[in-house]
Amino acid sequence: MSPRPTICILLLCVAACTPLHAQTFLAGDWEGISTRDSGNRFSLFMHLEQQGPLLSGTMEEISLTNPNLFVLLRITGKLRGDSLQLFDLSVISESSPKNIRWCRKLRRGIVYRSVEGLRFEGSWENDGNNVFKKTKLRNNIGNPCLPGSFMLYRKTPVDSILAAPKTDPLSPGPRKTASPEEKTLAKVAARKDVTRQRIEVFSDSIRLQFYDNGEIDGDTITVIYNGVVLLSHRGLTARPVDIWIKVARGSENKLQMFADNVGSIPPNTALLIFYDRKKQHVVRLDADAFSNAAVTVFRGEKD
Repeated sequence: MSPRPTICILLLCVAACTPLHAQTFLAGDWEGISTRDSGNRFSLFMHLEQQGPLLSGTMEEISLTNPNLFVLLRITGKLRGDSLQLFDLSVISESSPKNIRWCRKLRRGIVYRSVEGLRFEGSWENDGNNVFKKTKLRNNIGNPCLPGSFMLYRKTPVDSILAAPKTDPLSPGPRKTASPEEKTLAKVAARKDVTRQRIEVFSDSIRLQFYDNGEIDGDTITVIYNGVVLLSHRGLTARPVDIWIKVARGSENKLQMFADNVGSIPPNTALLIFYDRKKQHVVRLDADAFSNAAVTVFRGEKD
């Protein structure tokens, strides 16, 4: 038999077996957990942007035993093959007692893939005994931070993680870039809806007012009505944020409140008032990194 077919098969295998890490795209939202050797455990929420092998973004750490203890950090990183390194740059915001200092972390780990998405796991250590006291960086010689480990997940279909080479004749071509609203709705869909109330109204147009329900602590929300974004990243204060919605007969309408953050006092809380003719409906909403607050609205039969 001529050796040429064998050579062709080998060449095809080399092309098909190119290491996947050359095409890894890590941008997006991640969730996970961090454990310190002392036993302290924190929930992690990471957002990454990527330009080639360079990464930047934010990392939020929230204590599993005290949700009022958290820090939001600005981070940077670099991808080398399957190895990823992330480094804390600065504190954006935090909530902690005066005696708490946040270790400046250097995280190293490996990115693993599956059809369900990506997993990034490894260990972290204190960077040169440096700690953040509020937003200032200080040296903590004599009281070093114990190291720890972490694990983060990004559940994304593998075909959106691996970009096909431009020269691949089977490539479907460039993907359509998602609009800002589509990206927002994808984030909302990733969290569980918790229905707070079911409200009957009798007008075709209803006025809504949103307030911060409690201490003004920097809560911002996104509001979605029947799959349409009505408010985006709107801060809540003691002054009302007004919107109007239309309520059609014969169907139930979903109003969702998505927490863009949790302010300085988790969770994200809002006071919502419905104005229906001369009647008012008052609803207290709260949302966090895992759930949306939802209200079902339907129109009664009376005119």
